[in-house]
Amino acid sequence: MNKKLLAGALSVAMLLAACTGCGKKDEETDISSISDGQFYAVELTDSSMISTNTDVTMMKDGKVLSDMTGEWIDPETANKRYVAIMVVNNNLGLPQSGVENADVIYEMLEEGGISRLLCLFNQDTLAATDKIGPVRSTRVNFDRKALEHDAVLVHWGGIWAMKEMPLITDLDDMNLNTESSAYGFRVSRPGYGSEFTGYTSGEKILQGMSDKGFDFDKCKEYKSMFQFNVSDKDLEDGTACNKISINSDLESRPYFEYDAETKLYKKFTYGDVQFDETSGNQIAFKNVIYEFCPHYVLSDEVGSKYIDDVGEGEGLYVTNGKVIPIKWKKDAKKKFAYKEEIFGQEATRDGACSDYGVTKFYTMDGEELRLNPGKTYITLFPDSSKDNVSYE
Repeated sequence: MNKKLLAGALSVAMLLAACTGCGKKDEETDISSISDGQFYAVELTDSSMISTNTDVTMMKDGKVLSDMTGEWIDPETANKRYVAIMVVNNNLGLPQSGVENADVIYEMLEEGGISRLLCLFNQDTLAATDKIGPVRSTRVNFDRKALEHDAVLVHWGGIWAMKEMPLITDLDDMNLNTESSAYGFRVSRPGYGSEFTGYTSGEKILQGMSDKGFDFDKCKEYKSMFQFNVSDKDLEDGTACNKISINSDLESRPYFEYDAETKLYKKFTYGDVQFDETSGNQIAFKNVIYEFCPHYVLSDEVGSKYIDDVGEGEGLYVTNGKVIPIKWKKDAKKKFAYKEEIFGQEATRDGACSDYGVTKFYTMDGEELRLNPGKTYITLFPDSSKDNVSYE
């Protein structure tokens, strides 16, 4: 891809001045031929200039936009692939550590009515995080969501003997319960079961990626999921949303309350504050997305869930005290091939991560949804129960 640098976050007027003369297009002027030293940092005010799906890279003060948070970060950081870590989310294992540092957190159902978190970290923040966990086993959809972001998946075991929708066996993953045990550690937690004592650190994960020969940079076929506003923006046609709750399906009954001072949504679970044990802070998000998808029970030994997130459906987007209905769409050029094995099946792939689909979000009028810069929480929730999501 031939990336052009629009350095210094130019205003539209400055860009036109550089590329035109006397009302006519300058045939000899091209953005790609102009060095970033010729531009000065000014505030971007037009959100249409920001797009993570074009061949133009926006820069400001030597930084580029994160495709995961919409914030300005170093170019070296932006080029690095993400790490997705499975973390406990049921009452027997709370509180969690390190989750506050994740850029994006997914919450999805597994067996029964409990959920787990998939926490996506950029490598720089990950490197500074000394304790992450409790790390738990993975399930179908968590591995596919990691692939969707071209992320390395870190987990402590997994249900591998699934007959209908087996886990991906050729994913870049680190199973801290088996071959990657050197990259995890146990923490003494009196009163907790042993399954809630497994942790890892950013230093250990990055060392494991190096030892295993995993790529540290995003693949060339990588496609970002999100689009962002240049700066914080209210939802013009939104409905007031100071609290949004899930009233069924999830045992934890998670809900968010809006803090008008910080302009963030603070998360609660099991009727209490959901906080990061390391920092003591309540976890909070700028953006909250509910993605309504069909859910099915698989015929494995525990009855885990399969979430059909390929195709299209409805959802909700919440930010800055308001909510709007949205649509999601995920097209997959390729499907996983299945190979019979003695303990079930293997799910194999033969294409780039993005060949299997990247979820995109849209407003109801068909425009791609632009998130506000900041951290995002996404839950994939049963479409059959969407009426049990309420807000006020």
